[in-house]
Amino acid sequence: MIRTGEPQVFRGLLFAFAAALLAGCASTAEVDTGPYGHGVSQGKGPDSTPLPVQDAYKFQADLNRRLQDALLKDPETALVLPMPRADGLTALGISEDAFKPDSGELLPEAMSAMDQFAQILKTSGACVVHVLGERAPGAAPADSSDLGQRRGAAIAAVLAQLGVPQDHIRSESRVQPGSDGGGVIIIVRPLLSGHEQDAWKTPPVEG
Repeated sequence: MIRTGEPQVFRGLLFAFAAALLAGCASTAEVDTGPYGHGVSQGKGPDSTPLPVQDAYKFQADLNRRLQDALLKDPETALVLPMPRADGLTALGISEDAFKPDSGELLPEAMSAMDQFAQILKTSGACVVHVLGERAPGAAPADSSDLGQRRGAAIAAVLAQLGVPQDHIRSESRVQPGSDGGGVIIIVRPLLSGHEQDAWKTPPVEG
């Protein structure tokens, strides 16, 4: 015999189960597939699954092309520009003019470019992002008062806020040939299966 109140309890349990099921579906519905078939949840960072070694060139070529399409619409006035490298790694140069004077704060135009960069990274596969603040000649590597050091740290924080996993971002400073300090260079290394440790190595300087 069903006592009074039991139908209401049953209906309540049924509704709770349905709500949980819908919530589970919603959490997996917004998945975008990057160029290599890696599922990337919107609003999150790149898939951390290492790429096959044979996809290294394809990863870099595709990332370079997408960044050029997004950031080279007006090269004469762009504050964030792709930088060709002999080793083929994806690199971006952020000029001193992208920041407020003597500050790590980005101007709105540069912030827009960083947002585009972060969105592209989210669908590009596993990688490590090296943010290199250009240190003034003679400045110590750990000198937090150095402008390039502060700006590099600020860029790393911006990328993390935009959804790039913080544990896949390395921020440091170094002297860049021909630079007086204050600019920032971003270099992306793919995370390759069997060679994961190479992705964490600081890319060499190219003058």
